Order: sequence, then C-alpha cells, then structure tokens
Amino acid sequence: MFGVTVCNVVYAQQSNTIERKVVYKGVVVDDQDLPLAGVNVSLKDAKNVGVTTDTEGKFQICLLPGKHILVFTYIGMKTQEVRPQEGRTLTVRLEQDATQLGETVVTGIYTRKAESFTGAASTYKAEELKSIGNQNILQSLSALDPSFMITENNLAGSDPNAALDVSINGKTSINGLSDTYGGDPNRPLFILDGFETTLERITDLSMDRVESITILKDAASTAIYGSKASNGVIVVETKKPEAGKLRFTYNGNYQVGWADLSDYNLMNAAEKLQFEKLSGHIYGALDENGEILMDDQRALFYSRYKKVVAGLDTYWMNEPLRTAFTHDHSLNAEGGDSAFRYGLTLRYKDNQGVMKNSDRQNIDGTVNLSYRIDRFNFSNQTNIYYTEIDNNTVPFSQFSRANPYYSKYDENGEVYKVLESYSVVGGTEYQYNPLWNYKQNSFNRGNE
Repeated sequence: MFGVTVCNVVYAQQSNTIERKVVYKGVVVDDQDLPLAGVNVSLKDAKNVGVTTDTEGKFQICLLPGKHILVFTYIGMKTQEVRPQEGRTLTVRLEQDATQLGETVVTGIYTRKAESFTGAASTYKAEELKSIGNQNILQSLSALDPSFMITENNLAGSDPNAALDVSINGKTSINGLSDTYGGDPNRPLFILDGFETTLERITDLSMDRVESITILKDAASTAIYGSKASNGVIVVETKKPEAGKLRFTYNGNYQVGWADLSDYNLMNAAEKLQFEKLSGHIYGALDENGEILMDDQRALFYSRYKKVVAGLDTYWMNEPLRTAFTHDHSLNAEGGDSAFRYGLTLRYKDNQGVMKNSDRQNIDGTVNLSYRIDRFNFSNQTNIYYTEIDNNTVPFSQFSRANPYYSKYDENGEVYKVLESYSVVGGTEYQYNPLWNYKQNSFNRGNE
C-alpha cells in the first residue's frame, strides 16, 4: 500500500509562506491487469501539470491539498478521469478504444491521425478482411475497396502459382510496357512491417497475422517512397505480441475446389466432323452433292467417320483435372509483460490447383521480440519463409482443343503417342496425344 508523502514548498513572495503539498500515487493497468508504461497523467484544466507512468505502470504527482481530477490518456485506450483521495492508492484500469485505433493512417514509415494526413488513404482491419473470406488478403481487399482492383486472368484459371494482376485506381492504356520494363508497370508498391516486399509474399501471407492494411492512393505516397509509389502503396502491418501469460492459438481452414466446365459447350464427335466438312477448311471444297472433291481428304474424312459411327466420342477435358483440397494451419504463441513481450508464429499451407501437378506449399515462421527500457522501445522481428512450386507441364488448352473423334488408348489400353498422321503439302502432319505427354514423368518445379 502506498502512503501519502507531504511536500514542503517555499514560495518567494512578500511573506515567506510554506504550503503543504500532497503526493498522490498509484498504478495504471490495462483490461488484463497488466501495467501500462508511458500513460499520461495530468491535472484537469491545468497546463503543464502532469507526469507519465514508469515501466511498472506506477506514477506519483505532487498537488496542493484540495479536490482534484486526474486525466489518464494513452494511445489506443479510452481516456479516463479519476478523483484521487489522500491516503489511498489509485488503481486505474484503461480500456481499449477501437474507434481511436481506426482513425489512424499507417504509412509504413510513421503512424498519423487520419485528420492530419493530407493524402487519400483507406485502412481496413483484420476483422473486415475476414468478413469477406479467407482465400487471401488481397482478394478480400478488392471486395472492400473499389479503388483496388484485381483483373481476372482467364488463361491462368485456378493456377495457385499465377501472380495476381492488381492495380490501384485503374491501369494504364499504353501497350507493351510490361515487355519494356520486365514486369507489370501498373503494380503498386507493397510494404510489410515497414519494409518493401513482393506481391507473392503478400498473397501468401496468412490472414491471421494481419493487423491492418492501408491503401495509399495518390501522389502523397511518392513523397514517402519516391517514384516506386507512383501506382500507389499497399501497407500491411502484422499483429504484435500481447502481454500476459503464455497463450497458444491455433487457426486452421480447409477448402475444396473443382473446375466449372459449364461454359465449355463443345461439339460431340459427329457434330465436330460435320462442321469441319461443311466449313471447307479441313477437307477442302465440296461438289454439288456435298461430297469432298479431293480424294485424299475424302479418304481422311471417312476414316474418321467410320470410328464415329462405331461410337467413338472422346471427352478430353476431365483428364488433367482433379478435385483440389487446400488446407492452412497456423500456430501462435505469445506472452510477456510490460518490459518484455514475445511472439512465435508457425504456419503451413498446401494450396492445390484443380489442374493435376499444380501445387503451392508455404512454410513460414516469425519470431517477434519487444523490449521496453524506461522510455525506449526496441523491437526485433525474424522471418523464415519457404515456398515450393509445382506447375503442370501440359496446358489445359491442349486437352480442350483435342478432337473428340480421336481415341486416347489403343486396343491394348496403352496411351497413343500419335493420335493420327496424314499427308500434307511438303510432308506428313502428326497429331500428338496430350495425354501421352501428361503421363510422362516430367515436372516443372521451383522454390522461393
């Protein structure tokens, strides 16, 4: 229990008067009863009368006897006013102020109140991102902010290794810039915890680690980051360890995906053969009876027609596809006190594509250490990141373009290497089986 200390102060006036002062003491804690260092303790309606709490959350303030009101303020906490009493120790518990936290703009270099930031910016918390979905943080961000756009890439499909085509406030209409600069000229700058990072790193980042995302949209960002920020900046801040007893948190999610082929309204074997005949592009011109004029082309048509009449109608598009299963696991440990806080995060994610042999596996770990000595705060963050990439070796387009009047297998059940060969001007044309290429032990693998 703290006592009351009497201060004797001599005032140099016409008559030397000794006035008694009282020292009020106490401690400030958060909503988990952990001490708060650096809390401002001031006398209400008085200028330049105040102190701050020490590393143990303790304070003492010397005031004249009488009735006073002390004001306790701390960033991210609700302001409280307390009337102290002589002879009693104050215990002040501050509560978090979520509204105040949302009114700041994090630029990656500094944090500033929203009303004092002159640029165009939007900030979103982790809860808002999760309310949209848990695919990745950029997909959620595009649903929350209309200025942040992800252009759909139909060629990439569900490839887990395809880079997203992202932009802020639209794209340039000048063609050929990607070839000139060796990258996407519309891509914004990405900042993770104050350091420049890549689009792939942000895409792979676990949503459970994100504290907030800020979009810097206009020329004000170039004053901070230079010309690299001319397309805007995405600033991601990760969660910092919270003080308290050692706590473990596990987060996991499981997703199932499959290919939607409803838009592929393809011809069957009979329809495709008839279309090729009538178009005149494959077999040449027809006579007045609708018969193919050229003997070799007519023989080729009827050799295919014979198989179709016998019931051949091959469906190719199911061969490279599968039901994809994606699972994500994250384990977090954190704890500490007002002087030292620690956090450890381990994560594993296996993101399968619906194309066979397409896969992206992420393994990453983060160690966060925070030290507070008097009024100085030191932070250390160590990241370990590894990604293994597998890409399919035969594009889906080869299967979607394969003709239904070709058979995949021979009479022994073996996969054809060559589906068909026929004579053309200058030599022989070969139609290769995409399934044969697919069955080989080829792979396209890498890591980051």
